[in-house]
Amino acid sequence: MKRIILSLQLLFLAVLVVACSGGTHPASPVKGLAITPVAEIVDNPQMFADGVVTVRGEVSNSMGVFSTSTFTLTDRTGSIQVYCPSSMAPNEGETVRVKGQVRMVFRFRGNSFCYIKQLKNNK
Repeated sequence: MKRIILSLQLLFLAVLVVACSGGTHPASPVKGLAITPVAEIVDNPQMFADGVVTVRGEVSNSMGVFSTSTFTLTDRTGSIQVYCPSSMAPNEGETVRVKGQVRMVFRFRGNSFCYIKQLKNNK
């Protein structure tokens, strides 16, 4: 079972690397540091697509390859994947704040999958 989960995480990381290697969108300036509940992003990703958000939550399923990492961030409202193109993965169980762009991977029959691509200046 652990091998299946690890394989799925590696596949997800590979998909994110390929998806993010294309054109980049310039980051919008962040107006304040208001924390956006994860459920708002997951329930309506089109509203946040390519926009900058700040989320805060606990880290799980953390893994990194070279200087690229991905992890699941969970707050009291839900969970979302975070892709970090230029930083090491935080520790499991750690509470972190992430500023990044919401990216859509796919939409199909009303279902969508999105993730957050962490900005380099995550401060």
